[in-house]
Amino acid sequence: MRLVLIWFASWKNGDSTYPPLWVKTNPQRFPVQRRKPRSKQNSGLGDIFRGQRDLPLSPLGEASMLADARAFRALMHHIKEVDPQHTVIMIQVENEMGLLGDSRDRSPLADAAWAKPVPAELRTTSPRTRRLSCPRCKRFGAARATRLRGLGRRS
Repeated sequence: MRLVLIWFASWKNGDSTYPPLWVKTNPQRFPVQRRKPRSKQNSGLGDIFRGQRDLPLSPLGEASMLADARAFRALMHHIKEVDPQHTVIMIQVENEMGLLGDSRDRSPLADAAWAKPVPAELRTTSPRTRRLSCPRCKRFGAARATRLRGLGRRS
């Protein structure tokens, strides 16, 4: 038998349901995300997610990130000690981190990060240039382009 564990940590399906109550009740230390306020006429199914209490933790919270890292490190150490036969073959880290009911976090912490310029290394490297940077990827890209041209389509 082999196992794949899912490490939920701070998020599961766009919500923070697994952090303990002492984390959820300390937003000064563990900041939470904020949603954009909605007007009455702009309501709908998404309004079930519009309340401001029980919001997911912010991915920008330093204490949250450090607590997750410590807990994950402890879990990995424990698995190493109790599973010498390697029953656990993989761990999915986090699960659908996000914010239900809005497109992004609107907290002051997130707004400050949003207002910063995009880092230069992200502006100069596109997914296409990264994909074509390894020899195997170049061969795959060339083969795909040839195949698409044969079908009368552009790559």
